[in-house]
Amino acid sequence: MSPPFVYMHQVQAVYQNFLGSQEGIVRAVAFGFDEGDVFHVYTAAPKTQLSGYPCASAIQFLSSMPTGDEGFLVAEQARNTMLEREVNFSASQIVIVLLAIEENQLRHRVFISNPEGQFHGCIPDLQR
Repeated sequence: MSPPFVYMHQVQAVYQNFLGSQEGIVRAVAFGFDEGDVFHVYTAAPKTQLSGYPCASAIQFLSSMPTGDEGFLVAEQARNTMLEREVNFSASQIVIVLLAIEENQLRHRVFISNPEGQFHGCIPDLQR
């Protein structure tokens, strides 16, 4: 099974938020399609009605991007933070986006938690 594709929309808004906060976590809006093979993540609810199923999502801003398995640990911590902080954050799938600026470039990794709470990595695509 190949990893799901995750399309991140409103990247400029995400980047501006990142510049202002440098670290922190914000709630996002995600929709799943094609039986969990494709997800679209937004910083706010889209203006058009989407046919996909809603998923909990969060964007974690970091000072540096974790590599290897450390990314899974950071994604798990982000999920746990959101579960503690947000009353309606739970869902069968949770999309966590990690963002960091390194060498003046926006770096990103994306993870999806299945209903059992296990994370797997995704193929991200930042939409301009």
